[in-house]
Amino acid sequence: MYRIQHIEQNTERRFAAVAAEPLLSEVALPEPRGTLREQVQDYIAANLHRAISPAEILQVFPCSRPTLYRLFGADGGLVSYIRTCRLREAAIILVQLPFQGIVDIAYYVGYGSASDFSRAFRRSFGISPSAYRRACLLARCHDVTPASATGISSVGLLKQSDQALPASALQNQGMLGFAA
Repeated sequence: MYRIQHIEQNTERRFAAVAAEPLLSEVALPEPRGTLREQVQDYIAANLHRAISPAEILQVFPCSRPTLYRLFGADGGLVSYIRTCRLREAAIILVQLPFQGIVDIAYYVGYGSASDFSRAFRRSFGISPSAYRRACLLARCHDVTPASATGISSVGLLKQSDQALPASALQNQGMLGFAA
């Protein structure tokens, strides 16, 4: 009798623990496409505005940890890939929204502080976020190629910046204080 009660109590605890976890419906899930790598890339792109961990990705996509890390090995690893995506998104926003504060952009792309963001941006691109913004805006005003103005030739960020940003999504996140 004791054993049955113990099993029932453990079952109730497990159900309570599962019920307390956030639902997958609360996170943005991309439409399935192509390979597992492409699906993970889409998921990361859809959730850049919040903290994404490898453990969370493993919960969403049914694969082993070594497989997930192998998929992004050429990019320096999964965490490095996520950081690069965040920084590229930030670079695009820096140019498309020139009056938006760098701190707001840092928080929007998932950084906890402006100093962490600035340090990562400088390490990755060799230039501070504010200097990058000034150089790109100056390049646009003078019709100079962005690569020569910033010294960033292999990244091609401004080619991506021609794509429309979801300004309404930025506003809806409550992270950026501007009127869309």
